[in-house]
Parts: sequence; structure tokens; C-alpha cells
Amino acid sequence: MKLLIVVDRYAPEARSAAHLFEDLAKALAARGHEVSVLAKRPTENIPCGSGPVAVEEVRDGVRVMRFSSPFGEPRASFLKAFDQFFFALRVLVRLVWGPRYDVVLVYSPPLLLAGACALSGVRLVVNLHDIYPRTAVELGRLRSPILIAAAGVLEDFVYQRARHIIVPAPASVAYLMEEKGLSAGKVSLVYNWVDLEGAFPGTGSAFLTEHELEGKFVVTYAGLVGVAQDLSALISAARLAQDDANLAFLVIGEGSELQRWKAEGAGLGNLRFLPTLPRAGYLDALRASHAGLIALSAELRSPAIPGKLQNLMALARPVLAIVPKGSAAAKTVAESGCGLTSEPGDGAALLRAIARLRADVGLRADLGEAGRRFAEENFALGRAVDAFEFTLGAATAK
Repeated sequence: MKLLIVVDRYAPEARSAAHLFEDLAKALAARGHEVSVLAKRPTENIPCGSGPVAVEEVRDGVRVMRFSSPFGEPRASFLKAFDQFFFALRVLVRLVWGPRYDVVLVYSPPLLLAGACALSGVRLVVNLHDIYPRTAVELGRLRSPILIAAAGVLEDFVYQRARHIIVPAPASVAYLMEEKGLSAGKVSLVYNWVDLEGAFPGTGSAFLTEHELEGKFVVTYAGLVGVAQDLSALISAARLAQDDANLAFLVIGEGSELQRWKAEGAGLGNLRFLPTLPRAGYLDALRASHAGLIALSAELRSPAIPGKLQNLMALARPVLAIVPKGSAAAKTVAESGCGLTSEPGDGAALLRAIARLRADVGLRADLGEAGRRFAEENFALGRAVDAFEFTLGAATAK
């Protein structure tokens, strides 16, 4: 099978989508498929020591082609929209006038990127992670009725043109079938995957030593710091516990809202911000943590299961989930038994959950073991590759 994967983020960029599709592309290439990737050339979220990111290269048997952005990594919403448009346009041109592929797999969002692939007329499979425009509306990033209507038309166009849609959350299946009228045969559930051999449980003692955290109870948020991630409860909990010398909060990563949270947490000695880490360093930081945080905005009601949740579960770290009640993430935490849940913005509730974990080593072990079991049963990379390989192969025959 000659496969093209289209994704806006790819290794060595340290983002969830980049890690996921690096794993998938490498695994499919190892099975004998001819795999190419089209992605943006990153200008940030690049781990130290990675060196310049090539425009074109072969990584682990995968041909990777990257388009540079004229905007760098834009912060303003209108520049982000232009950046997505130009990237989507270049992908469209490549698909129409470039090499032919048996099937194209596109990661969405951005919705414009999926739209460009659908417009090109290729055999298309969509890996739909966040549902747009619904997510953007819920987060207040899209308010214009005209733009919302236009995005809705594009969303429906993508769903109709795709030969199959793969989603990582059960609630997304329900949305596509019940609200969008898609048939059960066109949608399938494949949880985001984890390389369980690489994400193995451990102590992370070297990380603790390097950052002088020995003897402290370490609570870590590691991942994208964007508009969908509400870290107000973390900041509030750190402020409430600032006299506790044995409790440390870490925020590891970058994103459009990082400076906001740095400003709100300024002066707190128990709160540290660290830059994006290489993948191995990221996993070591989570291993070193007594608990890992996931955080979503209260406004976000669209199905969303943060990729960092799967990593925490694979590493057998207890999860502190600051997520809306009834959300897909909250349901996954409850179903797996991997952690404790509190509402966004409630620092006191988060601090109470942390106190429970600090006081009960057995509880931490039980939560961690439950998460690892769930990961082994649902998030194994091989299981996901089997599902993608079957679906992509079937799409070539339609």
C-alpha cells in the first residue's frame, strides 16, 4: 500500500499528534507499506538538541516532507487562520498535481486541512480527534455566525467525501451517527495509542535529582498549554499550598497560553515551568511525578481525551483529572479507575485530591496499576496499527 499521511505536526516536534503519527507511520512502514508524510515545518516545540528540522528527509523508513510557514508560529487568531489556510492550500496543490497514492490519511483538526484533502478527490480516511467547528465555538474562538455556518458546511463536506472516519473517543462515534447521520459502517473507534514498551513504569529518579526534587511530592502537567487547557486550578492549588515545602508543581511544555499562566503563577516558589522536553525526557518527568495532571476548560463539551492521559496510564502514574463532569475524559478516568477527578477552576478540590494521594501510598499504587491495565487492554500500539491497516486497506478497494 502506498500511503500518504497528512498531519500538521510531526516529529521531532514535541506535540501529541506528532508523537502519535510518528509511531503509526513507523509501524506501517515496518509492515512493508510505502509511507510518506506531509506536515508543517515546526519553528517551536522542538526539543533542545534536535538541530534544524529538514524540509525533506527519511526517518525510520518514512519519507517526511515539510512545508515552511510564512507566519512562523502565529499567536493571533487571524494569523493562525491564515497559516492553516496556506498550509491546506499547499497540501491541496500537492495532492492534485503531485504523486499518486493508494490512500490518504489526514489528521483533523485543522478542519481546513481535512477539507483540502477531501476537495482533492483522493481516497480519504479521516482521523478525527477534535470536532470542529463545535470545539472552537465552545471555547469562544469562533463567534461569527457566518464563519460558523461556513465551517459547518466544510465539516459536512469532509464527512461525506471521506471513505471512513476513525475517532479516538466513544462519544465522537455517537456524535457522528446521531447528529451527523453517518452510518455505523463509516465510523470506527480506535483509541489513541501508546508505545507500551517505551512508556514503561519507573521511578524517574535521575529527573528528580537533576531538578532537585528529592523528598518532594511532585505533581506535573506536561503537554500543550493552549486555550483548551485550563490551568487555573493548578495555579490556585499552588498558591494555597505555597507554605508546604514538600509539595512541588511542574508545568512542562509550551503553547499560546503559557505566558498567561506564568504571569498568574509568578512568585510561587512551589511552581516551576520547564520547556518542552524530548520524548524520553518527557516520559522520565512523568515517571518522576507522584501524580500527573490533565486539564480541560469547563467550556469544552466536545469529546476529548487528552493524549497525556494515555501516557500517564501507561506509566502507571495516578491521574488528577481537572475536567468537566460528564466529559469523555472524566468517563475514561472513571471507567479505568486510574485517578481522581475535580472540576476546572477549583484549586481547593485539587488540593484535597492531592492530599488523599500523599496520605495513601496504597491508593496511588492501585490507581497506577488500574491505569496500566486499561492501557494494555485498550491503547496498545499494535492494536491501533492493526485497525488502521485494515481500514486503510479497505478504503483502497472502494
